[in-house]
Amino acid sequence: MFWDERYNSENYVYGTQANIFLQEIAHHLPGSGRALDLAAGEGRNAVFLAEHGLSVTAADASSVGLAKAQRLAESRGVRLELVQADLCSHDWQQGSYDVVSSVFFQLPPPLRLAVGHRAVNALREGGLLVAVFYHSEQLALGTGGPSNPEFLGSLADWQAMFPDLEWLHAEHRRHVLNEGELHQGESSVVYLLGRKPSSK
Repeated sequence: MFWDERYNSENYVYGTQANIFLQEIAHHLPGSGRALDLAAGEGRNAVFLAEHGLSVTAADASSVGLAKAQRLAESRGVRLELVQADLCSHDWQQGSYDVVSSVFFQLPPPLRLAVGHRAVNALREGGLLVAVFYHSEQLALGTGGPSNPEFLGSLADWQAMFPDLEWLHAEHRRHVLNEGELHQGESSVVYLLGRKPSSK
């Protein structure tokens, strides 16, 4: 499996510190409750959420990545619930999370709406979605992310993955990333923070 091979090293290839946007919006996060980190990989963002006081489910298809996530959590004194699953088809319990995070979970257009629907469905009303994606401009920069343009998109493309959210922050930013050995240099990134509205 591609991701097992990617994570099969002693180093944390995307680093051990949370994504910069997750750190920037931390003041929006609740200090307790439940969080779901989709495509958790080696666990850097899941551990950050747990350190913030949330009970975190770290979900990924890679058993190797999740084992590293567990080691990182133990080294930082927090606990994670680990779920190995096909994130393109797995259904999460409706309305059971206060936060859903998805950092660089790059998907082609045919899969986006279904995965986005499952993510929003997992949120309780008023819950927050934090999402980070590479923009289409990233392909020319070559500093990380997919080499297939189908897995990239514009700000509007990625927002469309999560219809009906109230957007608290939606930004396309071009800046320097320093997140492990594989996210280095000038990058073109979409940052999203949305709230699931009340049905009342």
